[in-house]
Amino acid sequence: LMLPEDRKKIDFAHIMRYIRAEVGNTSKAFKRIVATVDWRKVQTPIATGTCSQCDKDHRAHDLRCIGEDQYNRPVMYNCFAAQTARDPQGLLEHFTVRAEDCVRRMKTGVETWVWICDFEGFGLRDAIDPRFSIWLIQMLQNHYPERLGACIVIDAPRIFSILWKAAKTVAASNTLEKCVFLRGPEARPAVALALFGSADDDKARFLVEQMELNRDRNRLKATWGNPHMVPNGFVPVPPS
Repeated sequence: LMLPEDRKKIDFAHIMRYIRAEVGNTSKAFKRIVATVDWRKVQTPIATGTCSQCDKDHRAHDLRCIGEDQYNRPVMYNCFAAQTARDPQGLLEHFTVRAEDCVRRMKTGVETWVWICDFEGFGLRDAIDPRFSIWLIQMLQNHYPERLGACIVIDAPRIFSILWKAAKTVAASNTLEKCVFLRGPEARPAVALALFGSADDDKARFLVEQMELNRDRNRLKATWGNPHMVPNGFVPVPPS
């Protein structure tokens, strides 16, 4: 059973997400809620609000929130070319921090985020180690159910099929259905326009510029000493 202080953190929307994930089975939903409460208590990234690897190397991981789309959903972006670390446990820790960032940014009535995963820089070493992908899917399904609104995959190479095959062994069908695969230069402005409603939106321009930057090794290398950029006007929401 949950302690009274734990129950205060669970609202109606929270309960309904778990019930939807369990297709109406309230008994299973309650068990999952209790399991998540216990899980959160031992998660260092949730307690600290920081990624331990990024504290040591600000370029260890690239995933960051870049603001909200036209439907007020938090949007995350990352690119394989713009990060140095590949340790699956570190990647999971970093994703947990960013997932919490997104949840804090959600306005009333908003329950999902969008993740843009840019596969520029993805290589064989990423494809043959499925641990992060499997652990991430399990974490999202167990502890962040119904939070993923869409996962937009940009320029996934052929060797991605190795990772995708492994991911499909653990991902629920409704999770897989939220993945959208796009390729080519025309996909970059199209994604920005679809999410932010206007090519002139600061976040839309920023997203396209980041994707172009990550495909220019000389320009990317020149920025390596600087922290990851965010759009003009982006204001982080610190942990409470």
